Amino acid sequence: MKKTNKVKLAFAALFHGMKGGEETVTKTNDSTSKVQEVGGSGVFNDFAEQKETEQVQEMRDKYYRVFREADNYVVTVTGFEKPKGDEDEKDLPEDAMLFATAVKKDPVNLDERKDILKTEDYNVIIIQDAKDFEIDVNSQLEHMSELVKGTMIGENETFLFNIERDFTPKFLIEKYIRKAVIKQNKKNNTYLLDLYFSEYTRQFWKIDSLFIAELKRIYDSQDKRNEMFDFENISFTTNKAAGIGELYNIKCINRGLSKVDIFDGNYVAEFSIDYEIDDAIEKYKTKELNEKYLTGAPKSKTADAAVFDKLMREEKNNKH
Repeated sequence: MKKTNKVKLAFAALFHGMKGGEETVTKTNDSTSKVQEVGGSGVFNDFAEQKETEQVQEMRDKYYRVFREADNYVVTVTGFEKPKGDEDEKDLPEDAMLFATAVKKDPVNLDERKDILKTEDYNVIIIQDAKDFEIDVNSQLEHMSELVKGTMIGENETFLFNIERDFTPKFLIEKYIRKAVIKQNKKNNTYLLDLYFSEYTRQFWKIDSLFIAELKRIYDSQDKRNEMFDFENISFTTNKAAGIGELYNIKCINRGLSKVDIFDGNYVAEFSIDYEIDDAIEKYKTKELNEKYLTGAPKSKTADAAVFDKLMREEKNNKH
């Protein structure tokens, strides 16, 4: 897959990639010229050049809000209508009108989830599943000769969960976390963190068997003083988490390993933690957009949907 001559304006980059502010758009050397060619000198050009204009700030604020709110709805496409004259076209034209319905999701009781290990007197408040950024099938095929030789292919370089520690352990558990569950005891306001690790090895990942063997040793001995779980804190930004919206920064300060259980095909390591949370997009909210929402005033046309759609189609075509 070529990674040049692309305009990186996908939603993932627009939202999660923008969390730090300075990385609002990832672009190649010619991306600015492409935006200028497609969209003129409007907000997309300012966005590509990372200019902090009022229009850019409002567009970013608006899309963050829509992005978070959209997760509260189930959208179903019910049909489409082709423009007159295109009725005989087999493919759906770009200017076809789609019809969809949006239904707000019902509240979910996380304690009723069957895939979560329960703890007496504690309620589940956040469930964050891991997001894989492993090498894809095409890359695996390209490395088939190395695989045949028994060489392990490249591992993940990007992780949803970030761990701070003052040394390098034998195993970096952030590579193996499948799920993180935060629980709260409302009586004494204490918190637990459960980290889930699969009991089963993955194909092409030779080191998995060593890691699982170490998990089994800890489980059998209930060794609470092992380097693998000796870390200062673990943090993540919510991404399709249950119990909380998008783009919240979660930080769990490790107060010690409590125990290791086996549940539903996973080793579950339970930690006593202090729990911190902050809104990653709060700093991007603008007074002007607040007032427009309160008064029902029309929002400025900071983003041309047609231009954005055209950019996305070009990005998709560049990948093939």
